[in-house]
Amino acid sequence: MQGHIENMKTKVFVALDTASIDEAKLWVDQLGPVNPRFKIGLELFVSAGPRFVEEIAKKYEIFLDLKFHDIPNTVAGAARSAARLGVHYFNIHCSGGVRMLSETRNALDQLTGLSRKPKLLGVTVLTSLADEDLLQIGFTKSASAQVKTWVELAEQCGLDGVVCAASEIPLVKSLVKEPKFETMVPGIRLDANQTQDQRRVETPEQAAKLGANSIVLGRAITKAEKPSELLQEVVRKLENLS
Repeated sequence: MQGHIENMKTKVFVALDTASIDEAKLWVDQLGPVNPRFKIGLELFVSAGPRFVEEIAKKYEIFLDLKFHDIPNTVAGAARSAARLGVHYFNIHCSGGVRMLSETRNALDQLTGLSRKPKLLGVTVLTSLADEDLLQIGFTKSASAQVKTWVELAEQCGLDGVVCAASEIPLVKSLVKEPKFETMVPGIRLDANQTQDQRRVETPEQAAKLGANSIVLGRAITKAEKPSELLQEVVRKLENLS
């Protein structure tokens, strides 16, 4: 299956959403042979630290999901550190503005001595937010309108792609001129009716049909009774769509 996975049109990243290093390693050992891609977010990063990320990235494709958002110099420095860990993707908030996005892009471009540079993704509107949530925090645009603004900003600043909801993929594809501009899609549920703490969700198959380059699956897999078998089923279905 490994060769087929490498050629899949839509990649699957399994979210290691836990504070337990032992639990994360168990999931990696169980699921790595089925699908060699993982997402490491804030919970595990704060608990396990950068050395753990570096260790896992030596063997697997890692999406470092820390959503950097700070002054330009700080984010550019964090980007250099992330790149040196060997991760394949990491993300920063588009709401940080042109200077933050551009300086981070430049910081990565100027790095030398790496066997591979990570792809830089811009976070648009979190999939946990709906239109009414944006209004509550002072945004006057709908989620899709705000996504449009930030996608255009991400492309202008030379980012490699964006993190967005599956439903917004057609909008992203219609806006960008660069064919290699990627979409990383969280908020994926095996049953779209089980939203949990997400608001704008979709199934793996529907996200793939909409053109997602990568999707993130978490609790649906890691909390399943037979996680490796379920993940294998998801990968097989996506493989058949490729």
